[in-house]
Amino acid sequence: MLRQRVRVALDSILDEALRDVHHDPVAHPIERHCAGVAVSGDPERLRDVFRNLLENAFKYSPAGGAIDIEAQEAAAQTVVTVRDRGVGIAEADLPYIFDRFYRAKSEDTKNVGGSGLGLYIVHALVRAHGGTIDVRSEPGDGTTFTLRLPVR
Repeated sequence: MLRQRVRVALDSILDEALRDVHHDPVAHPIERHCAGVAVSGDPERLRDVFRNLLENAFKYSPAGGAIDIEAQEAAAQTVVTVRDRGVGIAEADLPYIFDRFYRAKSEDTKNVGGSGLGLYIVHALVRAHGGTIDVRSEPGDGTTFTLRLPVR
């Protein structure tokens, strides 16, 4: 699954991921706090991880909802958080969001398209890198994904 493992600037991975998604910087401004932070792994697969997370943040956030990306290197790992201010995920759905084809259903998401594979792919790729991903969410107040990737 991973073709290579190198250290690369997180900013460059994020730039590539953003080129792959339809993004309106006025409707969804992105605040980055990750200058100088590197991640270790397959750059193409890491781009896929962040592309999927950003696509979800844009899809499930109302216009004007900022997306925050923060990162730091600590204790032989890079910790990255991606936070939106979107519709959020109900507590009952949280245990299942990384399952293949699972889509949380609510009044706020009934008209949002998708296959239910994005977060499944994110989870698989993060694990393939030896990392973990956690989620915190509150309906109506957004979602925060936290990735922990080993530095190698």
